[in-house]
Amino acid sequence: MFGQGESSQNIANFQIPPVTVWLPGMAAPFEFKINRESAAGYFLVLGVSGVMYVLARALLASRLGA
Repeated sequence: MFGQGESSQNIANFQIPPVTVWLPGMAAPFEFKINRESAAGYFLVLGVSGVMYVLARALLASRLGA
């Protein structure tokens, strides 16, 4: 998944860029850092998965999905 060779030996050092969320009314943007030290990335994935599940259920319940 991360490639072969020398870089695959340093997989623990792989850095994922943070996902920044900024909504109106927020004083500063919030960064979801996906790493071993923070659970924010877990909650980001959980939230997006929940929203996608609700949208899929709504689509299946509509005339289009029937």
